[in-house]
Amino acid sequence: MPKSRKTGETLRHNYARQEMKIRSELRALINGGLEDAACIHDVAMAYTIKGYCTKVVLRHHVKLVGWPDDIVFDNLSRVTGKERISRLLQLWKSGKMHFVPVEDPAELDAARTDPLTVAPAFLHRGALPRRSRSDLGGRRHRPVSNPYNLPRRYPRGKPKSARIVTEEAEARAEAEVAAG
Repeated sequence: MPKSRKTGETLRHNYARQEMKIRSELRALINGGLEDAACIHDVAMAYTIKGYCTKVVLRHHVKLVGWPDDIVFDNLSRVTGKERISRLLQLWKSGKMHFVPVEDPAELDAARTDPLTVAPAFLHRGALPRRSRSDLGGRRHRPVSNPYNLPRRYPRGKPKSARIVTEEAEARAEAEVAAG
């Protein structure tokens, strides 16, 4: 069984395109900078707004500054174009993009209530809406199916609740609970 490789370590030490090599180097530098800023070994950067807020800002009390406003803050695999990746790498190597400690408790409280307040750039994919159900889809496999030859249970249709809980629906539910 082949041993696992670290980020940036390729099988043959060469890349199909120069863009991939630059992206790998940038990813390793950002993860290393996060390790240095958080003083913890084996920390990985999160590129979703919610993940960045919880796994970087709130957990390690550091934030990324210097991400350019014209490049979408996203996973580096989604940032396309050699010019963009090279620009991010140049910003990191020059020190314009780096991690700084978050010492203001008000900023951490704001991050707990709204993750968008600590987003490193104006352009990002936003925070995903809260999902209410994770069991959408078909029936689940049972290891033993009908060992006593009993009649089958009634078939269940799809869930009756919405896939996303809106603030209006949550407010109605809270009002029903308070009234009843």
